[in-house]
Amino acid sequence: LVTGGPLSNVAAFLRNTTLPIETMVIQGGFAGEGVAPEEHQLKKFKGMTHCVTTNFNANVPAAQAVLGSERIGKRYCVGKNVCHGVTYTPSLEMMVQRRSTTNLAADLIFQGMQKYRTQAYLGAHPLGKALHDTLAACIVVDRTVCEFKEVDMQYHRSAHSWGCVL
Repeated sequence: LVTGGPLSNVAAFLRNTTLPIETMVIQGGFAGEGVAPEEHQLKKFKGMTHCVTTNFNANVPAAQAVLGSERIGKRYCVGKNVCHGVTYTPSLEMMVQRRSTTNLAADLIFQGMQKYRTQAYLGAHPLGKALHDTLAACIVVDRTVCEFKEVDMQYHRSAHSWGCVL
């Protein structure tokens, strides 16, 4: 399962069924100082341990329910600071295209990005488009696109921010 928005529907699924979710890739959260190596921290997030993240903050109780559910086997969170540092470039497009001949998920991503490329927005960014949900989808195809660590995701209510610790 891949999510690219608030976790409301996944929380409802967990409430209304007893079915498990084997693996889930979530676009949300924040892996900052103490988790992300300094050389991989984007300048605008340097030194931060927590950050506001739209997908989790849009429905905090749903995010907490999904992150805490024992019915989800593996969770991979693609944090805000990760997606803001990845762009859909011609070289990434070539990698996805190579995999698209043998992997249905990669083929669907490639087809979607081809349609997106024809739109004026991507045309206005010839050096690459910052990825958010698309990076999460790419991780379904190949988890080695990012490095993952097992963490404890935390919500700081007073600051409406998310972060994690090892």
